[in-house]
Amino acid sequence: MLGPKAKTKSYCQNGGWRFDVRSSKRCQTLIDTIPKLESVATHRKQTSEAISNRYKLAPQEICKKLCALPSALRLGRARRKGVGAGVHHRPGLAVGFGFLAHTQAQRQAGGVVNPPPYFNSSASRRRYAASEDAVRWTAVSSERGVMKILSSAMAIGILVCCLTLAPVTRSQLAPATKDQPAPDAVAKGRAVLDELVAGQFEKVEAQYSDGLTAALGPGKLADSWKQLLGQTGGFKSVTSANSQPIQTSQLVTLVCAFERATLDATMSFDAEGKLAGIHFRPHKDTTPWSAPAYAKPDTFHEDPVTVKFQHWELPGTLTTPVGDGPFPLVVLVQGSGPHDEDETIGPNKPFKDLAWGLASRGVAVLRYMKRTARYGAKSADDFAAFTVDDEIVNDARAAVELAAKQPKIDAKQIFVLGHSEGGYVAPRIAEGDAQIAGIILLAGPARPIEKLIVEQIRYLATFPGVPPAEAQKQIAAAEQAEKAIESPDLKKTDTVDFMRAQIPGSYFLDLRGYDPTVTAAKLKIRILVLQGGRDYQLSTEDFDDWKKALDGHANATLKLYPDLNHLFQTGEGKSTPTEYDKAGHVSADTVGDIADWVRKGGTGK
Repeated sequence: MLGPKAKTKSYCQNGGWRFDVRSSKRCQTLIDTIPKLESVATHRKQTSEAISNRYKLAPQEICKKLCALPSALRLGRARRKGVGAGVHHRPGLAVGFGFLAHTQAQRQAGGVVNPPPYFNSSASRRRYAASEDAVRWTAVSSERGVMKILSSAMAIGILVCCLTLAPVTRSQLAPATKDQPAPDAVAKGRAVLDELVAGQFEKVEAQYSDGLTAALGPGKLADSWKQLLGQTGGFKSVTSANSQPIQTSQLVTLVCAFERATLDATMSFDAEGKLAGIHFRPHKDTTPWSAPAYAKPDTFHEDPVTVKFQHWELPGTLTTPVGDGPFPLVVLVQGSGPHDEDETIGPNKPFKDLAWGLASRGVAVLRYMKRTARYGAKSADDFAAFTVDDEIVNDARAAVELAAKQPKIDAKQIFVLGHSEGGYVAPRIAEGDAQIAGIILLAGPARPIEKLIVEQIRYLATFPGVPPAEAQKQIAAAEQAEKAIESPDLKKTDTVDFMRAQIPGSYFLDLRGYDPTVTAAKLKIRILVLQGGRDYQLSTEDFDDWKKALDGHANATLKLYPDLNHLFQTGEGKSTPTEYDKAGHVSADTVGDIADWVRKGGTGK
């Protein structure tokens, strides 16, 4: 799976999609499935690259043909084994052809249709069965181990409840007919929401389609709603609503304001007006990213690069100031979770802010897609032995090596900037790489991740409206995970239930003897430690630990910004997870301080 910056001749672009058939075996499978495409059939023995380059194939048309055939369903099943052909949306979402019937409306809706016609292979594991008449998806795990190490708690700070994934039948995939008048879907959606808020769950269940009834049995809706309110606080109002037809279904999205979060409630109603699916997720701000005021696009240029370590290849971007150079360079390393190169969180792109801001000030930047976002469970040859080296360290060092070879870059002035977990392991990255001139820690924890999670959940439990019983349940789960991680009996082959994510024991055992402050104190290179005073994902206790460890070290500079949160965005009052749902930028002071420190030899301001 390739990200938006990837360049390869085996892809051809069509309407925002990238069409890929990556092997002759896949080509053969695709060709056999679509006998009517004679132009393709005449080139059965051609490679995927030749086919992709020669024919401008429309994915939507291919999907319609495939979805009408039993063999298309087999293609979807083969995708799990790495055999089926696939279509990739720009953010890197992959699907088997058998599950595709995408229209422009579906893509604008974010693909949420009961169930979503695609799945994010880096963040979820699906078990599915296919038959000629129906495709049923069963969610096995909403988070795939380390690739999603509490992205909800570490990166988002809130666990949002997914109420159901309903089956999709072939009749739902058929084109909508003109003589089917669309019901007042928004009104139906509001009515369902009103019944949920009023606790009239039986009324909602009476509207279920057969598929939803099978997926969400009696009583489950009430339990899910209670859990949701425990995380978000009470429901306040609907701030906006819209609906659109998806084949024979109507997709309704209600933007719902709760006490501590804004969520998108997505419901689908089938051709008979039955409730076929319902899903709550953090509100997606549709405001497109815009350059921060401190960025000057005419002072730099960007080029695609590929970071390679062994057989893993990660697409990235090199942002270089205009001029002959040589320029100092900063390699950006993401926090926990399967991040893209911009470390996109909601509408925010903090790494793109940093890249453009630093390049505008004469500092080059290299950023890349995280391996777990690119490869998912295949991020290690033996995932049962997965460690932070597989997740972060090895690729960061490979990025440093790549940067040193660039013609306009000063190979003696390459720095590694780690955010969140990236900051936690930055001293470890530098410890084994003499090419690195310095490290920059943005909200880098000084304490183990499991201790931070317990602290975060206790913090979130202090917000008004959190049911005490639910809060204690989540705290107990975090403490149980902490106990398991720190157990002397933990083995590499064990699996730790870390807040609903199944993580190999090898990951935690690898970090058991690691103390980032001790490692950093041994380094002779320059060190810059920056933290926001409003950051609830790690407290000022971590900053104090860094100060103690680096006290008296002339090579270290530390600064605390009282009004910044975990994303280094400005705010007021108590920090909440909902801040990440609002578009913002890394503060100008932060970007300026980093640029000055890099260019002035790390002496600070």
